[in-house]
Amino acid sequence: MLVRDDCVFLGPNLRRLRREKGLSRARLAKKMGISWGQLFLLERGRISERMSVEALLLAGRALDTPPVRFFEAGGK
Repeated sequence: MLVRDDCVFLGPNLRRLRREKGLSRARLAKKMGISWGQLFLLERGRISERMSVEALLLAGRALDTPPVRFFEAGGK
């Protein structure tokens, strides 16, 4: 079970992985099937305390990255 402390890395890791892949927010949002604004909020952790499982799976698929990478501490 996830706890609040585990979730603090989700948004920043999503942003970091997007940048590592050289994708703009607009391009990743399109690949995920969400709006630019929704992605902006996800990266900042402002949609909810936790990203939905669906959003994690969509982001992982769009970034060709296992969703577990969103939980890495310290941006590793």
